[in-house]
Amino acid sequence: MKKEKLYQKISVAAMFLILLGSFLLVFDRNQIYVFEQIGNITNNVPSQYNLTDARTYSCTVERPLEKTVILRLDDIAPNNNLDLMKNMIKEITKRSYGVSLAIIPSRLERSNKLIDWLQNIQENPLIELSQHGYDHSREEFSNLDYDGAVTKINLGKDIMVRLFGQVPINFIPPYNVDSNETIDALKDLGFKTFSGNQKEYTTTTFKYSTDEFVPAEKVLSECKADLDNNKVCVIMFHPQDFTVKGKIDEQRYGEFIKILDGLKNLNADVVNFRQAFCKEY
Repeated sequence: MKKEKLYQKISVAAMFLILLGSFLLVFDRNQIYVFEQIGNITNNVPSQYNLTDARTYSCTVERPLEKTVILRLDDIAPNNNLDLMKNMIKEITKRSYGVSLAIIPSRLERSNKLIDWLQNIQENPLIELSQHGYDHSREEFSNLDYDGAVTKINLGKDIMVRLFGQVPINFIPPYNVDSNETIDALKDLGFKTFSGNQKEYTTTTFKYSTDEFVPAEKVLSECKADLDNNKVCVIMFHPQDFTVKGKIDEQRYGEFIKILDGLKNLNADVVNFRQAFCKEY
């Protein structure tokens, strides 16, 4: 008799624990669902586009006949200072200069504010949205075969088309490193221009191999030499070139302004890749 009562007590206790566990599980799931719904409501979800509605550029690629400076701002991503990027683009475009923004696709959706800003400025013909690899892993495209390159390029391109409604035509590989198979894949996928392999840009404001900031005077001197020899100069910037420990460095940013002001003395068009090479744009 005592054993039967003991078994009954154990059964009741077990049933209570099962019911309590089920309640907590359902509550936890509902709580997560509610938080997700609140996030969807309060976050300003960016506009998205269908692939069939995407704008494409059909053009003939020709080398510029006149002296041409191309500005290239790499590493457009949420981990960089958005206010700094906005200020840099404002300074460039108020001088009627063109610029190519090298966007890291896989990181974009971490920041709706960044997406909103890019969507708002993309209609400005002075601004080109270029694809900067897919996830910007170390030397991402250095050893890829053709199929691997196609896969990574398409992953990034699909994100950019969905968020910006236009198919990118300029590709910039992370770390300026690529494989021959990457070049073949880009051609087959419809890209028109390419800047990489450390031969497709002239000068930069920071040399990461030596951890060295490059002052305006040297950048402009190297650019002038390339214009005199080849008629084309590509200047590569990164937002982080002008920060120290995550904060804007006023002295370095002053050098950026000096570069922009000094370009007028080079007697060259200052444009993005699309403006420079895409002749029917």
